[in-house]
Amino acid sequence: KQQVRLEFLCGGRAIRRARADADLVSVIAVAYSATADELPSLLEAQRAELKTGASARRDLEEAVAGYRARELHTSTPPNARGHRVAVVREAVGPVERLRGLAQAYSGLPNGVFVGAVAHPPSVLVATGADTGVDAGRALKPALEANGGRGGGNARMAQGSVRDGAGVEAVVERVLTDLSAS
Repeated sequence: KQQVRLEFLCGGRAIRRARADADLVSVIAVAYSATADELPSLLEAQRAELKTGASARRDLEEAVAGYRARELHTSTPPNARGHRVAVVREAVGPVERLRGLAQAYSGLPNGVFVGAVAHPPSVLVATGADTGVDAGRALKPALEANGGRGGGNARMAQGSVRDGAGVEAVVERVLTDLSAS
């Protein structure tokens, strides 16, 4: 049942379509200061350049997250259990933006990272394997108690709540539970 759908134009519609395609190619060629024949290689070169740039950006973001994590780690005193619990609050942006920092921080000795974003209201918890803290178990009850939802695993968990007040309540509950356990 591998069916193929075939569409075609003929007559005046085919001519109008061909002219529209030629006009589009001309506009793109002018934008690139090139001929229509040069466009495929120029576009391929640009695509490769964008791919290289995106890779370099990811590498730089990872390096910056590592530097920021080490700075945050040294400025965060250990709690009674020896964990260095860092809390980072952001006003706006997806919580995924904190993921690199969270991974870098939790990779440091006794690192526990709690990230909070007010809009959209969300929380991320990351823990190092040496802490003995399960990030999913630390976050899930706090989310449920505040009408939120989410999940994760032992090393990283995230979730969302209805509003900024819920975010702060979740963060406070996670911090309380971390200091009590």
